[in-house]
Amino acid sequence: MDSLKRRTLRGFNWKSLSVLVQNLSAFGVSVVLARLISPQTFGLFAMASIFTGFALHIATLGMEPAIVQRRDLTEGHLRSGMTLSVLMGLTIMAALWLLADPIAAFFHEPRVATILRVLALMFVFSGLSSTSMGLLRRRLEFDLLFKAELIAYLLGYAAVSIVLAVLGYGLLGLVAGTLATQVILCFLVLYFGRPPLRFGWRWEDARVLIGFGGGVSLIRLFGAAATRVDNIVIGRFLSAAQLGLYARAYNIMFLPLIRFTSIFSSVLLPVYVKMQDDRRRIADGYLKALGTTTLFVFPLMASLTLCARYVVMGIYGPQWEGATPALRLLCAAGIFKIGSSMAGPVVQATGRVYLQVWREGIYLALLTLGALSWVRYGIGGVGVAVVLASFYFYLAMSRQTLRLLGLGWRAFFKAQLPGLAIAAFMAAGQGILIPILEQSLGEGYMLLKLFLLVGASGVVFLLALLYLPLSIKGAVPGWIALNYAAFLPRPIRGFVLNRLGAGLDEARG
Repeated sequence: MDSLKRRTLRGFNWKSLSVLVQNLSAFGVSVVLARLISPQTFGLFAMASIFTGFALHIATLGMEPAIVQRRDLTEGHLRSGMTLSVLMGLTIMAALWLLADPIAAFFHEPRVATILRVLALMFVFSGLSSTSMGLLRRRLEFDLLFKAELIAYLLGYAAVSIVLAVLGYGLLGLVAGTLATQVILCFLVLYFGRPPLRFGWRWEDARVLIGFGGGVSLIRLFGAAATRVDNIVIGRFLSAAQLGLYARAYNIMFLPLIRFTSIFSSVLLPVYVKMQDDRRRIADGYLKALGTTTLFVFPLMASLTLCARYVVMGIYGPQWEGATPALRLLCAAGIFKIGSSMAGPVVQATGRVYLQVWREGIYLALLTLGALSWVRYGIGGVGVAVVLASFYFYLAMSRQTLRLLGLGWRAFFKAQLPGLAIAAFMAAGQGILIPILEQSLGEGYMLLKLFLLVGASGVVFLLALLYLPLSIKGAVPGWIALNYAAFLPRPIRGFVLNRLGAGLDEARG
């Protein structure tokens, strides 16, 4: 195995572990907090988070990906990058302090201003840490990133938020936990990344970083706006309670999805950068990454759509039932998010970042117009706008990526067929099981039904991987078995390799 492939798999493994642990931790914390804090309180925090989350995407002026993408990185680049990101962080903090009252007046919620002013302090620490984050990603040291992010989350958001919520300070817990996480993460990545902790400025170094980082910042600007415009519309024209329901549905679906796709986008950008002169290798990596993500995400989205009511009521309680219709719609949008998220690293690694900027802008415009037009139908109407806008972005970004790599639509859709086929099998199985559970268990026992459905879905997924013919499931399961057989228990290792053996020769490529 060549050095780059070994480092890529190592980075992928650590990033996968990071996402798995973070998802499990976030899931557990969200369940506890949802039972301690009301939808109204979550809605208030969501109103402020619309703007702080939006600002976090642009606060460092794209210095982290600029450091990753820069082929010949010098100490001058690092000093200029740190200076730029810290200055931008201070600017964002000052802007939020000044805009806190107008934003609170927009939502007719005075408490939002106080939340914004406290959370604004995060941007000083995000500016300080961006250079170290870029260095760790550039070196594919995802093991150190995993440790930093996990420790920050557990000591920050989990511990602080839950303790304060138990004491009856739910809103304070959400705010203090979020700030504590950013502070702890900053100092940990500074320790692990070991950047030159001196500010400096050289125009030539800053110019090349701003040229690429500015484009990434615009992408993040549009992307952050697109992920929050639906919340803004709901918060402005409906109510905090409706926003709390919608935000819960969004978090159930999008947070695991974003974290799953971040495994690939985080690892593949520095890998593609090292392949800049070999578009064929990038094309092979892109199709394999697309096939791998859809193999897992398509079945997950199909299952989540059918089990939405059981997920919402079984885990979070009956007071969250109103989030179910929005969750089902957002699952459809999640399917389209996969294709666009896999395209981003290709476009950025090849230096064509401004091609993505235009498509992000059109996506934002479509989503805004749709949300404003259909908010009269409630959070379900806004969900429809998200689905349609996501479909456009999926096609637009995929088309651009295929052009850059010299690929056709046939190869693109062929890579996704295994995930679609397995999703159909799982949906059929759940379509049979759900009526049986409803008839035998009645209206209650939502959590028990959910456990039974999750177990059945897992069994169907594994059986499909093992027994579907290669022409349907493709070579991706064989590739996974080839690279990860050592992690399987010995009693079943030979069986799995034999079942997937027909695809191993193709998977080796």
